[in-house]
Amino acid sequence: MSEEEIKEKFILLTRSNNLLKSRFCERCFKIGERGNFPGIYFWFKGNKKWDEKIDKYDKKGCEGCFWNNPDKWREEINKAVDK
Repeated sequence: MSEEEIKEKFILLTRSNNLLKSRFCERCFKIGERGNFPGIYFWFKGNKKWDEKIDKYDKKGCEGCFWNNPDKWREEINKAVDK
């Protein structure tokens, strides 16, 4: 894999943060409620509910969620705060 593909597919997390991510993602998969960064309810794409038009196995439904891409999430929340 290229470096870009690795960055797209994997997030380096501590063991405890990986467990936290896993719990949020499992919950989202089961009930269709997307995860949040503890105490911050912000999604740069979509909202708290998984878009029912997107199959639950399609990674596109994860876009906008902190747990999918923390770097992009931080960048987008900073843009919102700066407004």
